[in-house]
Formats: sequence, C-alpha cells, structure tokens
Amino acid sequence: MKKYLQGLCFLAGWLCAGVFAQNWTAYTPPERDFQVLFPETPTYLTKADGSVEYMAGEEINYIVYRHKTRLAPNADVAQVIRQRLVNVYGDDRPLAQIHSDDRMRFFPDQYVFRIGGSGGIYTIHKVFASGDRFYELVVRSRGGGRATASMTASDFFATFKPTGFASTLTASPLNLTLDQLCKDRTDSFSRAFCEFRACFDSTFEKLPACVRLLGR
Repeated sequence: MKKYLQGLCFLAGWLCAGVFAQNWTAYTPPERDFQVLFPETPTYLTKADGSVEYMAGEEINYIVYRHKTRLAPNADVAQVIRQRLVNVYGDDRPLAQIHSDDRMRFFPDQYVFRIGGSGGIYTIHKVFASGDRFYELVVRSRGGGRATASMTASDFFATFKPTGFASTLTASPLNLTLDQLCKDRTDSFSRAFCEFRACFDSTFEKLPACVRLLGR
C-alpha cells in the first residue's frame, strides 16, 4: 500500500506540473498492430518502399518504422540498419557504429550510429521482429542532446508492444518505487519519460493517471 501511495503522489504530480500538456500519448496506429509511448501524437509518412514512419518530438525524434519486408532469422541487424541509414542520408556522409561514449548508455540489442562528425546526428536503434513484418525503433538527436536521448531511448523501447506479444515490462525491478526508478534522470523531460514509462509496468498501470494515459 505504501508503494502504491508513493506512486500515486508522483503520478498526481505530473498533472499538477502540467506534464500532460505535452500530450504524452500511448499511441496505437490505425492498423492497431502496436502500441508505444510518444511524448506527443506522432505524424506518419509512407515511404517509397512501402514502409511507414511514425515520428514525434522536435529536439529529439522518437520514431517507429514499420518495415514492409520480413527480417531474415539470421540477419545482421547492424548491417540492415546501416544500409537504411546510407539510403536515407547518402553514402557521402561519415557513418560510424558507436560502441562506447561518455555521455551515452549502451544496452544489449541496441545499435548506435553517428552520422556526420562528432557534432552530427546520433541515432539509437532497436529492432523487433513480429511474424511477417519487423519494426525498427529509433531515437535520433543532435550531438548535444545525446545524453537525454540515451536515457529516454530505454524508456521508449521498453513501452513498445506489437499486437499479440507480451509487454516488455512486467513489474518494477527489485520492487522499486517511482522515485528510485527515475532517480538518475537529470532533466525534467527524461524524468517525465521515465515516470510515464512506469504506466506500462504492472505495478503502476492501475493508477488513475496511468488509466488516463492508457485509456483503460
């Protein structure tokens, strides 16, 4: 009960602080094949190859690509991502896969690329294969925003749920409170992203603010 009340206080605080004014959205597209947390309602665009891009955010972009093709079981995911980036940005711009950086976290099954020089674009990727389709989630930022992009990428990726698949979140690690889960967030935006992510956690999903966000 104590943990529930602590969570309720934090979630109620979002409303008092006007965080919902940013239009945080547990978004499901018209095809209803996935749900994911965006900081605002995304725009979407059909690409020339038939894939669809859903994108939200201004300084940092949060993107879901629904690829038209199937991802081969033995695919080199990093190479698949690299080829798409070359197709988008052209092969005349420096493109490097990043494995370590003093302002970014690195997680298993995430792929980070730098496009251009050290002050260029950083993109963080995670791929989900789902039957006859696959999804590529991307967090894209300019070099100066890579710390916030890195922190929120883990939240964005964790809230993605293709239809018919179990949520990637179950319960709070080690029975943590919201304050403990998000204690290392250094700015209000990444803190809010972390707290809204908690709504996809079975521990907090029934709280009133989470019911509002998830429409349950």
